[in-house]
Amino acid sequence: MQAHLEKFYRRYGRNGYVLQIDFSKYFDNIDHKELLRMFSRLVDDADVMQLFTELVETFGDRGVGIGSQISQIIGIYYPIEIDNWCKIVKGCKYYGRYMDDTYVIHQSKEFLRGLLRKLKLFARNSESL
Repeated sequence: MQAHLEKFYRRYGRNGYVLQIDFSKYFDNIDHKELLRMFSRLVDDADVMQLFTELVETFGDRGVGIGSQISQIIGIYYPIEIDNWCKIVKGCKYYGRYMDDTYVIHQSKEFLRGLLRKLKLFARNSESL
């Protein structure tokens, strides 16, 4: 974030805003069906996919624990569709995320308000979050 703030400041000065997002109960609400669908697009080895599925199922029907390495990998990857939408489609140059914490720096408060509205809709209507 510091690097993004410095780059933004060099380009726009103090004329900007920061949108901070934190998904509520993020790890508790990760949908296993959607998660497995997402990973199946990346993993073409049946044995690896079976192992991953078994690891995910150890957490129950929904959600993942926050302490294990597999949960950390899942937490970083799960909202990748939001990352891509923000960075590629919306062109958010000063964007960062770690797990469920996200920030976007932009010179327009209205742009950020509109982005937040769309992200809320995306998260509510999407299987991916």
